[in-house]
Amino acid sequence: MIDPEKIKVVATDIDGTIANDKRELNLNAIRAIRKLEKKGIRVILVSSQSFLIVSDLAIYLGAKGPVIGETGAVVGYPRSPVFIARWKYDSHKITKIMLSMGFRSSFSNPFRFSNLAFSRTEDATATENEIYERLRKEGITDIEVYDSGFAVHILPKGVNKGSGLLKAIELLKVKIDEVVVIGDGMNDLPMFKVAKYSFAPANADPIIKEHATIVSNKKYGSAFVELARMLLSNK
Repeated sequence: MIDPEKIKVVATDIDGTIANDKRELNLNAIRAIRKLEKKGIRVILVSSQSFLIVSDLAIYLGAKGPVIGETGAVVGYPRSPVFIARWKYDSHKITKIMLSMGFRSSFSNPFRFSNLAFSRTEDATATENEIYERLRKEGITDIEVYDSGFAVHILPKGVNKGSGLLKAIELLKVKIDEVVVIGDGMNDLPMFKVAKYSFAPANADPIIKEHATIVSNKKYGSAFVELARMLLSNK
């Protein structure tokens, strides 16, 4: 179970969590974010989107915790990165390889600090492992490949949402057992593994549900609202 009295931070994924599969934000989830912040519980947005996009979203939503963008590769406060995971590879080379496999480069890649994103087309059927093996054969080895369900992300080895979360709580000076995480996709799994408390919406991947402290019977933003109500029940 989750002890609401211990929780000082909620770290939430965006796509598939506070937003649905069409990337439409749940209005009640927005209200819940602001209620949590008003009661002193910091909300951290965690996403594979570019740091700048997540930064602006945090400002508009009223989430005042640190921002984790690019699957954990960039951490800081809105528009002010504190940590950036650098890599040694030529982004143009990676992009060329991904395009040859049928993927489409994300519009946000020119504005990303460290992570590259690629959307699938009808011809882009390669799995995460197949993408990694293709890049490895081209001499690109120290990387991670994550498929968020919305895009395929390539980033420096050892970097993920879990490592990003640990950087973010350093900025807040809180302990990991004072944090609850919520997310739905496999790229959220590293975050679930480092956190003591975790919450999964009904639409989450089965493996995410296996690692969750609590699995909701509600989907997307409605599950986030449920979590917020639980944390605010005695406040």
